[in-house]
Amino acid sequence: MTPLAAAAFNDAVGVNLHLEYHNTVWDNDYSRWSSVLINSPIIHLRFGFCNYGTAEPWCTGSYAARFNQLAAAGKKMDILTNPWMGWTTGTSGCNGGAGGCTSGYPANVDLAASAIDAYEGPNECNDGGGNCTIYGTSGVSYPWAPGVLNVWTPEIFTLRSAGVDVYGPAAAFANYAEFPNDSAYITKGALHDYATPNNPENGDTQSGMSSERAVGGAAPIVTTETGYTTGPPYTEYAGESRLAQERYIGRQILFRLNPRINISRVYFYELFDYPTSQCDGVTTALECYGLLDASYNPKPAWTRLMQLMSYFADTGISPKTPLAYTLTGDTTGKLWQDLFQKSNGTYILVPWLGTLQWDWTTSTDISPTVETLTLTLPSSVASVTLTQFGDNGAQTVTTIPCSNGRFSLPVSSLVETVIFHT
Repeated sequence: MTPLAAAAFNDAVGVNLHLEYHNTVWDNDYSRWSSVLINSPIIHLRFGFCNYGTAEPWCTGSYAARFNQLAAAGKKMDILTNPWMGWTTGTSGCNGGAGGCTSGYPANVDLAASAIDAYEGPNECNDGGGNCTIYGTSGVSYPWAPGVLNVWTPEIFTLRSAGVDVYGPAAAFANYAEFPNDSAYITKGALHDYATPNNPENGDTQSGMSSERAVGGAAPIVTTETGYTTGPPYTEYAGESRLAQERYIGRQILFRLNPRINISRVYFYELFDYPTSQCDGVTTALECYGLLDASYNPKPAWTRLMQLMSYFADTGISPKTPLAYTLTGDTTGKLWQDLFQKSNGTYILVPWLGTLQWDWTTSTDISPTVETLTLTLPSSVASVTLTQFGDNGAQTVTTIPCSNGRFSLPVSSLVETVIFHT
């Protein structure tokens, strides 16, 4: 197997914000939540263009300044757009004139062009369509699909700066049946593959990818929204425990990076819970997807994500040297495994069992599945180091010696890593 670069793990991590939400906690509490984000290793952010026609001073002032502060901190942005913005070229545009701006958008909003990963849009047109209606100069509205997307994608593709991706429009419920094929103008497909109330590996992502191919063709796919809500159980959006959210967060990344899936980036929805009353009460789970709580304190999932990003942090270029190994003895049929390599040549094997960790019908956690597997590595490997990431931020490190050319390896539904040199 050819390993992934260890750095691919951290590069896969993104998070959803709402920097464009004027007169909300995203605006009023910016200094508090942004300090947590800026001091984190998360590089990739997703939020929308400022598009408030009645708040142009705020767009050209606070929004632009905050965008550029995040850019100065090394963050890279996936920018959601709406087709009714009416993209046009301009000399002083939405990214410093390098890629155009919108006719309904303040022309002097100067954003750091080098900080833009991608333009994405429009968001979940098949879930109400409010983001996806286009208005002509006479005020006439046009249906969002396929006409709007057939207008939006060629324009955004043409007006983007060199090297900036165009993420195709993501569909609600990963249902692209109403979407036109815009593959000629999409560099990466966008997928919203929420697994709730199931585990990340249950098959929803695979079926969503298959559906998205009708829009983006053979283009690589990124997940621009996914996550687990920790609010109370609520019909379609069954809430889960914070423990389940912690157990799943590493698996959500590792599963998508696996060569069987091959999704290179995962934008978690979302940075923090909003508002507190909904997430601590009994009315709805819709706004409780945060990795931080509504006071910007870390949930266990955030702590676990920071641990994993610290573990996989790497500098330099990974040699990605192919390795022959076997991992046998699985009786569950749920075994997944990723192989990484650091720039110093160290291999990191990550095996896990893709089993359910939350029973939404009874609102109870499910005990981790555990089994002992046999790992066979090249004869030059005398021992391996096993790091098990347990519940509530726990980490246990164990050295496992070779026995008769094999290693007896406990594998569970919790993330663990096996590191070794050949």
